[in-house]
Amino acid sequence: MVAAWARYAEGVDEAGNMIEVVDQRVDAVRDRARRNRLEPLAFLEDDSLFGGLRDNRAFTTP
Repeated sequence: MVAAWARYAEGVDEAGNMIEVVDQRVDAVRDRARRNRLEPLAFLEDDSLFGGLRDNRAFTTP
């Protein structure tokens, strides 16, 4: 679910077309989502949304 949200929050579909992201925190989530491809835990940085989830090895380790 988190990965799907991050993908959607990028604001670009699979064909490269811009899509409208409907989210109250659109600017913050979009910026982190776009960094997520190079920084795999970037989307989880917001502790107000995810608590300490980025530090949970069971969640973040494949």
